[in-house]
Amino acid sequence: MKEQIKDINQTPENQSGKKEKQKDNIQDMNNLKKEVIKWNSLLNNIKVFENSPLFDDVSIKKGTLLFDEWTIDNNLYIVKKWILSVEKWTTNKKVDTKKLAILKTWDFLWEWWLNNPQVAKEVLVIAQKDSQLLKIEAKNDLKKFIEENPTVWFDLLKHIITETNKRLLEANRIITVNYEINKHIKDLPEVNIKSILGLINDIKSIADINYVIYIEKHPVIDIYILKYDSRIPNKILDIIIEKKWNLFDLDDLYEKANISNDDYIEINKLNIGSDIYWYLIFWREKRWFDWSDKKVFTSICNSFVWVLKKFFTDKDDMNKLYISEMKK
Repeated sequence: MKEQIKDINQTPENQSGKKEKQKDNIQDMNNLKKEVIKWNSLLNNIKVFENSPLFDDVSIKKGTLLFDEWTIDNNLYIVKKWILSVEKWTTNKKVDTKKLAILKTWDFLWEWWLNNPQVAKEVLVIAQKDSQLLKIEAKNDLKKFIEENPTVWFDLLKHIITETNKRLLEANRIITVNYEINKHIKDLPEVNIKSILGLINDIKSIADINYVIYIEKHPVIDIYILKYDSRIPNKILDIIIEKKWNLFDLDDLYEKANISNDDYIEINKLNIGSDIYWYLIFWREKRWFDWSDKKVFTSICNSFVWVLKKFFTDKDDMNKLYISEMKK
């Protein structure tokens, strides 16, 4: 059967269809790029920024700090290329950090200087990949740039205000989700398999996703089992999902879970310490996930893992008690 499918895929008619689909995809990407340029004033005016002597180029290598916490840096930065991570030192200072946000190409950072350029940084920014930025000094150079390019500045200001509002909305969403999921957990009458499945169904609506898949690691054998699919309410499943090199075989996962290739999934590890015991897979139909979605999912999983830990700990305690009673 596999050979027949392979032969069909190689027919001239099918190859022609693939080429047409590729052309359509390329056209869609070109149209999307035009829309991005049209609505992103950073990208639309990038040549103006690059040609202005008031903007400086900054290049930093992967793993290098752009700035650390509590430093004074009176610059507005525009990310020309790749990925920066906004982080905060934990109580274990200079050892562990908590990741707060990801900034990518055509993002901007440190717009707070508009209000007070002398405010010390409460976060650090580090390059996750080799990165290139543009920077402009806030107090003097920015004023000159505004005088020379009022229209471009107005576009940039509108963009900063719009994106800052989006960031505030994302932060509010995370706070709301935290409240909702913790309220559902607090209201659980008891932690058992029924309440766990109910909580998974609640997560589906709280996280704005279409479906949730719950996978468990087998307690003895090194295999993973799809135990619950929110499309099939209140039914426990036992579907083995293959892993390769400590990663799920996505072809196997998509096939056994009946996931369309046009849909998007986000695989979230649920671990205790460094040991991974469970996975929650969040699934959307034809809608991709952005960085704020992933932060929401991390928050949900951090709360959900506590419920699973309690359930399995209680279960182990009951089994130990039962064995102890049997020995008497």
